[in-house]
This record gives sequence, C-alpha cells and structure tokens, in this order.
Amino acid sequence: MQEQIATTLLEEEAFDAALPRFDKLAQSVKDRGPQLAFRMEAADIRARLGQTEAALNEFESLLRQLNPDHGIYREVRRRIEAIYLRTEDRAGPATYYEAWLVKHPDDLDAIMRVAQTYAAFGRDESASTWLERGVKLAPSRKERRRALLDRLLEARQVSETLTHCEQLDRDEPNNSDTLRDWGRAILKDSSRDGTARRQAAAAVWRKRSEARPKNALVASQVGDSLRQAEMIDEAVDQYRRAITLAPEATQYREYLGEYFHSLKRSDDALATHRRGRSTHGRLAEVLAGFGYVEEAITNYADACRDCDRNTDATRRSNGKDADDPEDDFAGANSRAYECGPVTAHSRNQHAGLGVALPVPRRASTRRLRGDPRISVPITVTQLLSGAR
Repeated sequence: MQEQIATTLLEEEAFDAALPRFDKLAQSVKDRGPQLAFRMEAADIRARLGQTEAALNEFESLLRQLNPDHGIYREVRRRIEAIYLRTEDRAGPATYYEAWLVKHPDDLDAIMRVAQTYAAFGRDESASTWLERGVKLAPSRKERRRALLDRLLEARQVSETLTHCEQLDRDEPNNSDTLRDWGRAILKDSSRDGTARRQAAAAVWRKRSEARPKNALVASQVGDSLRQAEMIDEAVDQYRRAITLAPEATQYREYLGEYFHSLKRSDDALATHRRGRSTHGRLAEVLAGFGYVEEAITNYADACRDCDRNTDATRRSNGKDADDPEDDFAGANSRAYECGPVTAHSRNQHAGLGVALPVPRRASTRRLRGDPRISVPITVTQLLSGAR
C-alpha cells in the first residue's frame, strides 16, 4: 500500500510528499533489489526538487554498490545525465564525468559516455581523444576500438582509422564489420589516386564474400559497398552472386533490378524482375514503383486471373460450384484477401498509375460497395485509361 501511494504521488508530480515515502520504503525493505530501486527514485526526486548535490551523492553511492553491467547501474547513469539535460546543459554530462574520472580513472563506461556526449554536439576531436583513452585502457575490448573507429571515420581521420582497422583485423581476422569499415576508410584515403583507392577498397570488401562464400546477405552487402564506390561491374557481380546463392529470396533480385534502374539500364532492370519468382501482385507493385506502367498493368491483370483460379480451386475443394451466385460475397472477400496490394487500396501506394485491379469476375459490386471491409476494384479499361 505504501509503495502504491508513493508511486501515485510521484506520477502526480507531488515530489515533496513522495520523497519521504520513498526514503522510508528504502529503509524498511530488506530485499536488495527493491531497496536499490527506491533509493534511485528518492535520488531522482531530490534532483527534481533542485537538491542536485544531494541527488548526485546518492546516485554515486548507488554506483559504488553496483556492477557496471547491471541494468540499474546504467539507469542510474541515465538519470545523472538527465539532471543536466533538463536544463538543456548539453555539455553538463561530459563535465560531470570528467570530474568523476579524476577519482575513478579506470571507469570505462564513464570514458565512453564522455566521448558520446562530445560527439553528440560535434566536438569530434574531443570525442576521439576520449575514445583513444578507452582503447588504451582496455585494448582487448573490441567494441571500444570499433566505437573509436566509427568516430574517426566520421571525423575523416583516415590514417588513424586505417591503423585501428588493421589492429581489429589482427585481433579478429575477416570480421565482416571490420572489413566493411576498412574499405570505407580506404576510399577516403587522399594519399592514393581514385582508381587505386577503389581497387584497394574492393579487394578488402571481397574478403567478406570469400570468408562467407555461401552467405547471400553478405554478397548483397558487398554489392552495396561496391555500388557506393561506383564500381558498377563488380557490384552487379555481387548482386548476381546473392541471387544465385538464394534464388528463392526475391529481395536480392529486386536490389539488382533497382540498381539497373538507377543506372538507366531499363532493359536489364525489366529482364531481372521478369526472371524473378515474385507473385504477379508483388512484381506489379515493384514495376509500378519504378514507373514501368505497361509491365505493371500486365502483371496486375495476371494477379487478378491468379486470384480467380485460386478461388475456383478452393470452392471446388469445398464441394461448391465455381459459378455459385450465392457465394459472390465470399469469393470477392477471398480475392480481396489473396490479391492484397493489387486491390483499389493500391491506388494510395501507386498514385503514379492512378489505377488498381479489375473487378474479380462474379463479384457483386453492389455488395462490395455496401461493405466497408472490402476495397472496390476498378476495371482494366479504367486501368489502361488512367495510365495514358
């Protein structure tokens, strides 16, 4: 009951009344978990009441009793930072942690938080300095070195980035993330000419595929990297590799088709999409999105015929006549479900076409219009006229 009252007062922001109740709960409870939680709430209330020094002292007392990997430890740190952020003091957390680190120089979490704070408002050099300190303190902590690498890349400190990439690759050879970032860093290396940079980056990125020769996702990601480096043939090869490795995964063929479209190679784009295993409805959706109107119309119509065939087969399996007029509503409802994106609802997604799919045969238009659950399709004639 006391906890419920205290929580209600806190929710109503009656801080003066809530504080003594949380203090009392923290003193009376014997279980360590709830006790820590009550103390944390009491410290937070003190901060909201302007008792900043008392709040920080209590938060720091909690930190000394907790494992840095504990969830409550991270929550305490978050609330300390919130003290400063409430007053829009963006540099406040960094100033606080720098003072804390004078007494606790081995606190890796605090070091990373200083770096993150400086990075958040654009002080890249300060962020990198603190990240380097964290790496030196724990050289075996790869996540620290990777965070430093990301910061150095953003600050375009290429030489330092390459050094850390090489070290990470020695510590964990052929790590996919390391190879990706290593290639990105090489592309920014102004000490080499453009062709040499692209070739060196491509050689590093290809190691990702070589390390995982049967992984379609990695092949497509390598294709993305090569595409960004404007290495067209190499990128196409990697996308095709992904398609070969996972022929049932239609997204890889869509990636390649989209790439061809961006290169204005429309014939290659259409040929790529046609060879895929997407349903007619999905293929129409993709083609419409890229502006291939006639191809989209053809596939929308094919999707309608597929729906009719599927519905007829279902009716026959249930012992019903395919032309049973009493089943108009059920048939139309089934088609609306099966056709999905190729109903009139698709007009919202493909405004460029201004069209949807033809009315399924035997469907009662009057019944469809009378039921708000069913999208009302339009005819193929309207579809064609809307595309002109």
